[in-house]
This record gives sequence, C-alpha cells and structure tokens, in this order.
Amino acid sequence: MNIGIIGSGKVGRALGSWIASLGHAVLFASRHERTARDAAAEAGRNARSVAIATAIRESELALLTLPFAAVVPALEPHAALLEQGAALVDVTNPITPDHRALAIGHLSSGAETIAAALPGARLVKAFNAVFAEVYAARQPRLGGTQVAVCYAGDHLGAKRPWRS
Repeated sequence: MNIGIIGSGKVGRALGSWIASLGHAVLFASRHERTARDAAAEAGRNARSVAIATAIRESELALLTLPFAAVVPALEPHAALLEQGAALVDVTNPITPDHRALAIGHLSSGAETIAAALPGARLVKAFNAVFAEVYAARQPRLGGTQVAVCYAGDHLGAKRPWRS
C-alpha cells in the first residue's frame, strides 16, 4: 500500500519511518522539499520524497502531519485532487503555537474545521493521541501494552482501508 505523509516534522518522520519499516511504500511530501527528502532518506528504501499533489494522487492514505494551522493552506491548491485522491488522515491537534491550549475544539473539532474548508476531502481522524516517540520506536507500546489507535470519520470509503 502507498501511504503519503504530508509533513516531515517529528510526527511525520516517526509515522513514516514506522510505516516504511512495515514494508509499505511511503511518500513524504512537505511544504519544504529538503525536509521531505531528509525524512525519506531517514525512513529507508521504502520511502521517497514527492510533491504534495503526488502524495495525494498516488497514495491510498495520506497522513496530515503538518501543524494544524498549515493544513488548509497546504491543501487548498489541491482541492480538486482531494475528491479522487487519497483518503486523508488528520493527525493534527489544533493547539496554539506555544502548545499550551487548544486553538479551537471547544465547540467543534480540528477535523470538522478541515472538512469544512476542504469539502471534497475524504477525512478520517487518527494517530493524534499518541506521542511521536511511541511511533518512532516502531513498536507502538506503552508499558509493555500494545497501543490502540482509534479512528473516526463520517466517510465510509475513507475508513475502508482501515478495516481488517
């Protein structure tokens, strides 16, 4: 399965490296081409860097690991692709720049905000409740217990690849 990682910071690198270690093809895309190349090199032979449009078009799933405030500006130019491209997995948390409070989320959620701004996107919320270090360990466990990752979304087709 091709899995896109849009964003190449701490969370994107951790998830992308873990996913690549499982044998999936990982397509790293970023607002900054060099960081996507570096993330792909760190992840190994199953990873490569691509443009955001390519990650959307060539992936079955694309994980949004950008800072929350950067998601809509990064994806708006690709709105038409979102209707037919990868299902998007929102990994973000809508926190303030100082990481001390929620920027939104008291009356709506970050995923609802993204879905409203990108109505053609097939959006699922997942992976945002576990620290990047757990994914970076490539064995998602806490205290010897396997980590369970919940996912949610109202688009059945976007959730289908997650079913076993």
